[in-house]
Amino acid sequence: MMQDTGRTLGNYFALMHHHGASRVYDVALKTGMLDALARQSLDTEPLACSCGLDVRATELLIQTLVVLGLVERVENQWSATTFCRMLIGGPYRTLGDPYWDHLGEFLKTGKPIVRMDSTTESESHYRTQAEALAWMQGPVAAAAANKLGYAPGSTPCRILDVGAGSAVWSLTFAAYDGCSTVTAVDWPGVLPVAEQFAARLGISDRLSTIAGDLHQVEIPENSFDIAIVANVTHLETRDGNRDLLARVHRALTPGGQIYVIDVLPGQPEGDLNRTLYTIGLALRTEHGHVYSPEDLNQLLHEAGFSDPRPVALPAPPHAIGMIVATR
Repeated sequence: MMQDTGRTLGNYFALMHHHGASRVYDVALKTGMLDALARQSLDTEPLACSCGLDVRATELLIQTLVVLGLVERVENQWSATTFCRMLIGGPYRTLGDPYWDHLGEFLKTGKPIVRMDSTTESESHYRTQAEALAWMQGPVAAAAANKLGYAPGSTPCRILDVGAGSAVWSLTFAAYDGCSTVTAVDWPGVLPVAEQFAARLGISDRLSTIAGDLHQVEIPENSFDIAIVANVTHLETRDGNRDLLARVHRALTPGGQIYVIDVLPGQPEGDLNRTLYTIGLALRTEHGHVYSPEDLNQLLHEAGFSDPRPVALPAPPHAIGMIVATR
């Protein structure tokens, strides 16, 4: 009984804290506090005056913003953190409010607010999100590089990154081993993000690109040692995945490996992230679906791959996993 009470209290406080933190962020954004602190460092009173706020109430809110990592003390004044500046200056400034505001309507109709899996809409949507995804998935990509043994002196690989976005996965692997090359396939409007990321890593000379619809562009056959399909399978129907994986199979050399990376179960600390992601995916896609490892294994077998095995990636957001299979 005591154990059940402890679990119930834990759930209660977690829900209350998530909700309260979201409301504090929302107020700090709407009152202009965060934008003011991103422009210049201020003490509490001038900050409150500039935003038309009560000084004591502003001080109380700042304490929570500090705990949330949004505000810090710099030379005896308050300032927006690097994280805060990135957040309020990017596509997730409102933490996805346009999508979540549609949740009630979605429950009634089952219809998404946008269709990011549509060929007519996906390029414009992912052009704005690719850079943020590179930041969010950098740590888990690094964890994958370590798990898979990418390190200086490794055997050079020719890496194909299909639906690459920022190419954070393939470029991280290439940066770790110091010699592999990357060919990124994505929409013309998205590929500049991959090029910018390669420049930041200092490996622009090892990135080449193929622009276009990943189901239609010409991809050289028998030309790659590794193929990465990251954050793509959840945007495809079963038939779409079957076609895509078959194309990747033909692009690999015999014995080459495919890394399928996506939201997968298996890390309890990532359960909330995973389930919220699944709802968010339904809010912004028409056919989006988070496939189980068993589903992905079956699709890989149907495409001609063998010996699929899971690779755990215990890094934030603790909801992403990998399946490695061999041609």
